[in-house]
Amino acid sequence: KLTVIPDSYLNSIPFESLIDTANKYLIESKDISYLFSNSFAETINHQNKTSGKAVIFAPEDFSKLALDPLSNSSLESDGISEIIKVNNLKREYATKNSFLEQLTNSSIIHLSTHAKSHDSISPWIAFYDDKISLEELYLTQNNADLVVLSACDTHTGNLAEGEGVMSLTRGFFQTGTKSIVASLWSVDDKSTATIMKDFYKNLDQNMTKSEALRQAKLNYIKSSSLSEASPYYWAPFIALGNNEAIELPHQSYVWYYIIGVLLLILLFLFAKKIKN
Repeated sequence: KLTVIPDSYLNSIPFESLIDTANKYLIESKDISYLFSNSFAETINHQNKTSGKAVIFAPEDFSKLALDPLSNSSLESDGISEIIKVNNLKREYATKNSFLEQLTNSSIIHLSTHAKSHDSISPWIAFYDDKISLEELYLTQNNADLVVLSACDTHTGNLAEGEGVMSLTRGFFQTGTKSIVASLWSVDDKSTATIMKDFYKNLDQNMTKSEALRQAKLNYIKSSSLSEASPYYWAPFIALGNNEAIELPHQSYVWYYIIGVLLLILLFLFAKKIKN
């Protein structure tokens, strides 16, 4: 295991993609996670628990904001929905107001959307109808165990010496988030959908966040060929903050079993009546 606390331009480098002395990617031998600083890590809340709810925002269509559509975001959100119990908000349901409403009572928040940390005015995250700026984000509160910023350039921004990147990730950390998966450059939505689905599968196997992300990347590398196996497609996402394993919410099938048993009893009684 390797924890990286980068400074200056090193914040832009995914250490997983570096080559070791055996001429292999570092990800093949190391489980890597990241922190802003040790002092910042101490401010992350480890105690309070939310309701255990998970929510995904996948606007997909951004015509109201004059942004390109993300055709694979629904594939990503639907794939995750197969693994965990989640409120899957897509297209017109993935609004800015719905995000603000879900923010305070969700333990897992997944944003499959557009974002920009290098905006000349203010970093932002896009929803179906509007954007939320970094300044607005600082005015919110959350208690999420995990926020996944499945968008472009979510861990980039202005560098502050000794503090790290003034990015969208910092906005979530400062308002209560314990851990974040974020990106270092513009990502490919097709490869991202594949990696994210495997990431949640691995979390469901009680892996830490960094190991779950690492195994998802390794699986992508193994199943890809030629240029699609290059770090451009799999290396931008990194795990920051608290690296403990988390419990994922699942569908409860208790009522299905109860209904099934009741139906069997009714069938038995009906068959007995006919026989009599």
